[in-house]
Amino acid sequence: MATNKIIQHSYYSPELSQLARDYDIRFFDLDDVILTPKDQYYCGTSWINKNAHKILELFNHLVTCSTNTSYRAVSQQMNEDFAKIHDQHKIYGLTARDIIVSKETYDHYTSTGMKFSNLDVEHPLIERGVIYASKRIADKGTILLDILNNGILGEVKSIIFFDDMLYNLEDVAKALENTDIDFLGIHLTTVYDEQNSTYTQEELDHIGHTQLEIFGQCGYIPTNNDVMSGNIKDQCMA
Repeated sequence: MATNKIIQHSYYSPELSQLARDYDIRFFDLDDVILTPKDQYYCGTSWINKNAHKILELFNHLVTCSTNTSYRAVSQQMNEDFAKIHDQHKIYGLTARDIIVSKETYDHYTSTGMKFSNLDVEHPLIERGVIYASKRIADKGTILLDILNNGILGEVKSIIFFDDMLYNLEDVAKALENTDIDFLGIHLTTVYDEQNSTYTQEELDHIGHTQLEIFGQCGYIPTNNDVMSGNIKDQCMA
C-alpha cells in the first residue's frame, strides 16, 4: 500500500536534499518556496491567499504586479543544491501561477539560481519543466493527477513535493491517495515565519493595502520598510 504523508519544516536543511533523492520526482512550488519578494508583502503568497475571495477579479492586476516585483531566493542553498542535480534527477516546478507569465517566471526563478529538469513535452500547462497549475483551472492535485494519468512524466512510483501552503499539499495528497504512488509533502513555512516574526497581521494588512494602492496610482511598489516608516514618494501621496 502506498504511503501518503505531510510533514512541516520551518527552514531548508541539506538533509531534505538527501531525503528527496529517494523519490522518483521532486516537485517545488515557486512562490515562498523557491523565491519570494525582496521586501514586499503585497503580491506575495500570503497576501494573495488572504485575498483569495477576489483573486479572479484581481487576476489581470496580479499578472502585472508579479512582473513588476523583484525576487530573492527563500533559501539560496536549497536552490543551488537542487540545481546541481537537475540533470540527473527529475526536478520540476508546480506553481499556481498562470502560464501566461511563464517567461517572466523563468526569469524570476533562474535569477535565484534554481534550475528545473527538461520536460520535452507538448502540454498547455507545462513550460521549461514547470507545471502551471493556475487556480483558474483547478487545484494542484487535480492538475497533477491528470498529467500523471496522461503518462507525460513516465512511470512514477514516488513523489516529494515542497510547498508553503498546507492546502496545496493536502490537495495533492488527496489526489494521489487512490494510486500506487508514495507521496511525501514538505510544508515549508520559512517565509510565513519570517513575516510573522517581524510584523503583526494588522501591520501586514496595512502594508499590503498601501502597496496595492501606491502601485495602482504610481506604478511602483514601496518596500515594507518604506510603508511602515512613511517613506513614500511625494507624488504618490497626492
